[in-house]
Amino acid sequence: MLALVYFLLFEGAGVAIAHFLLPRKAVMARVWIGLVLGLGLMMWLPALCAFVCGTFGMDAHLLAMVPLMIFTAACFFLRDKQAAAGFQEEDKRILWTLLIISLPLTLIGAFLQWTHVLRPVEGTLHTGMTTYGDMMLHLSIAAGSRNMAFPPEYVILPGEQLNYPFLSDTLSTSFMLLGWDLRTAFMVPGIWMMALTFSGYAILAHRM
Repeated sequence: MLALVYFLLFEGAGVAIAHFLLPRKAVMARVWIGLVLGLGLMMWLPALCAFVCGTFGMDAHLLAMVPLMIFTAACFFLRDKQAAAGFQEEDKRILWTLLIISLPLTLIGAFLQWTHVLRPVEGTLHTGMTTYGDMMLHLSIAAGSRNMAFPPEYVILPGEQLNYPFLSDTLSTSFMLLGWDLRTAFMVPGIWMMALTFSGYAILAHRM
C-alpha cells in the first residue's frame, strides 16, 4: 500500500505540474505529459537525495518529497494564468484512439510480463528476458541497491563504481523498499511504462 501511495503522489504531482504550466494543451495530452513527468521525478529525486543521505534507503525517499513539493509549488506560482482547456472533441478522439490501440497493446504486454517475466514456479522465479544475462544484471542492481551507499557499486563486482544507467532499476528498488516483492516491483513499472509509451505514440500520431 505504501508503495502505491508513494507512486500516486509523484504521478499526481506530475499531472498538477503539467496542468499549471501547459493549461492550453489538450486535456489528454496534458495528463500524459504529467504522468511521464511524475514517473521521471520518482526515478530521479530519490536517487539524487541518496547522494545527500549517503544511502538509497527510506530516508532518501522521504527527503525526496521535499524537492517534489518545492518544485510543484514553484510551478504553481509560475503557472500560466490562462484558464485550463476543458475536455474537447479532440480529447474524445484521443481517448478513443487510446482505447482502441494503446489499451489492447498494453494488455498484451501485461499478459506477456505475467507469463514470461519472473514467473514463480515451485519456489523459484523463471524468466524469458535474459539475453546475455541481461535480466540477472538488472535484478542484481535493483535488489542490491536497497540501502546501498551512494555513489553505488556493482553488486556483482564489489569495489567498482556502477557506470550503468541505473534509474530504471532503482525505481524497482524504491517499490521494494516501500513494501512490494521483487516480481511486483519489476512488473508494475514495466507495464506502466508500456502503457505510457503506447499512449505517447498514439497521441503523437493523432496530433500529426
